[in-house]
Amino acid sequence: MNNLCEKDDRQHVETMPKPVLRPPLNRRDRKQQDAPRQEHTAIRHEMWEQRCKAIFRTEPAWINICTRKGVIKEINPAGLEIMEAEHEEDLIGKRMIDFAPPDAEDPVRGCAASELLEGKVVKRELQIQSLKGNPRWLEINSILLKNSPDSDILSIVVDQTERKKTEAELLSRQAELARVMRRNTLGEMASGLAHELNQPLAAIKAYVEGCTKRIETDSCSLADFQYVMKQVEIQIQRAVGTLTEVRNFFRKDDSRTAQVNINDLISSITSMLKSLDVTREVVLREALEPDLSEIIVNPVQIEQVILNLVRNAIEALEEEPPPLPIVEISTGVKDGRIVVNVTDNGHGFDPDKLDEVFHPFYTTKKGGMGMGLSICRTIIEGHGGRISAHRNKPQGTTMRFTLPINKESA
Repeated sequence: MNNLCEKDDRQHVETMPKPVLRPPLNRRDRKQQDAPRQEHTAIRHEMWEQRCKAIFRTEPAWINICTRKGVIKEINPAGLEIMEAEHEEDLIGKRMIDFAPPDAEDPVRGCAASELLEGKVVKRELQIQSLKGNPRWLEINSILLKNSPDSDILSIVVDQTERKKTEAELLSRQAELARVMRRNTLGEMASGLAHELNQPLAAIKAYVEGCTKRIETDSCSLADFQYVMKQVEIQIQRAVGTLTEVRNFFRKDDSRTAQVNINDLISSITSMLKSLDVTREVVLREALEPDLSEIIVNPVQIEQVILNLVRNAIEALEEEPPPLPIVEISTGVKDGRIVVNVTDNGHGFDPDKLDEVFHPFYTTKKGGMGMGLSICRTIIEGHGGRISAHRNKPQGTTMRFTLPINKESA
């Protein structure tokens, strides 16, 4: 039995196919074998290159390739259109900074900065002039092509000119709305101004009339005359002080921005309102958080917003006064923003109307135009902030607006 198994095993081994030994491929055979693979790679490379060229030609943004010194080497049709150039030769060999104002910062210097050498995208803005002299605002996103032979810089340049024009128009309209509101406010406060001026003028009249009568009866001594003149001077200073404060407030330049402390603006408003006796029977108080970060705003416009909110609160309390009418202006910081609250203890808005109070022409005042809060919203949102109305419990209203804290000023 064992012999039979051994015999079968030998037969099985003898019948197994022997491996075929092939000679190694020579260089020519290896090239022939690699040829299909190389051809496929070449086709893929050609397709990729065609795609890149198609993107380069059709991309609506300006694709710019320049040297490390900023000299333009390649530019796509969108770049020619933005620069109002007819031929590539009009721009190739030049630098973007050549078309910028003399004091402009060369964006390519930023491209050579360490963050770009680390492979980061560098973002810059640059104002230039096209070949026809028209202004252009450009947003430039650049990256260093480390694998290119000359380490060129690739930039995607987006034309932001229309956006800048729109922003400028919005700012102009915002400033005009603020001026209109200031004129309306001055007109509405004229009665308070007249009342405040009437008191010192009436006192001056009484002093002068009394002094005149005593002179006529020869009963006015030099000391009496000096006393009357002193009192007249005091009343004149009071009237002049009121006029000066109102004039300074309404004659401020409303076109500039400045770095200010919101608490200073609020104190200026409350001081003027008290000098005009606008608060009357209303208690106007401040709860200002100290050491607030300064913010970069248009101070005249923000003052106008505060003034409008405070006057609205005072007028609401006068219509239906509580036993002790109070308006409080408070400040604070939340989520990296300055928060300003104007709170009163009146009856407040209708809860169903809180979303409508900032709509144009919405008003609860008799004879009101309904534009004040709408303009306030335009101004605050133009500064990157938000404004809202809140009903308090058990009664009263809080008008709240927020403004972003500028990182540099903080």
